[in-house]
Amino acid sequence: MANAVLCCEGDSASLMTMAAKFHIEIDHEEILQAQAFLNRCDLPDAAQRTFSDLLKVFRGMESLLHLLYTLPVFASEAAWFTVDEAIQILGGMGFMKDCPLERLLRDLRIFRIFEGTNDILRLFIALTGIQHAGLHLRELQAALKNPMGNLGVLLNVVSKRTKDSLGVTSERESAVIENVHPNLHYSALLLAKSVGLFGRAIEGLLRKYGKDIVEKQMHLWRVSNAAIDIVTMAAVLSRSSASLQVVLAGI
Repeated sequence: MANAVLCCEGDSASLMTMAAKFHIEIDHEEILQAQAFLNRCDLPDAAQRTFSDLLKVFRGMESLLHLLYTLPVFASEAAWFTVDEAIQILGGMGFMKDCPLERLLRDLRIFRIFEGTNDILRLFIALTGIQHAGLHLRELQAALKNPMGNLGVLLNVVSKRTKDSLGVTSERESAVIENVHPNLHYSALLLAKSVGLFGRAIEGLLRKYGKDIVEKQMHLWRVSNAAIDIVTMAAVLSRSSASLQVVLAGI
């Protein structure tokens, strides 16, 4: 799928080069620039989100390995979007048999169905993640029934919530920042905060709907989309940090 994105980028770039020869100034065409930029953004994301990258991100966190299913969802949709935008840039030329994009678009469609439809995978991602969160909340409820016997657990939860509400740097934020290149500390902070907000959103859904959450498909859809975005952030941040360390070490 990453190769498909590369093919589209090449065809789009050729058209832009041709336009420049006819004195059509691409730098004045903002929509065309945006389409080319989005295609270019999806290329490194799809290429970077490899199985090994995600294993590195989730090393030691086996309970989160279900998030590996975000990979086929993200990659298949990024490839489809990129080819579609490339055809839009090429206009009528994109439908010609001489141009490979029309066949590429048809062939790429199967990837959103092939390994289990993306709709089902999204529900799986959301429900599996919510299941782990539910187990944590159940343990917390059990601790509340005997507060004196579980004082340490309750104090730890209260401490975390207080720090989050006051904007104090949490252990999660510190851990993420420590494991990335200094140039990416701000991006790491955004990732850590996103994880925190995501966790609170899941808890809110569980408190509101309980077991009925399995019937709330639109809520689950949004949960899975948020999870896909967060995992993508983590994978790209991991690869970018490693690349920076290699490049700057050679200077």
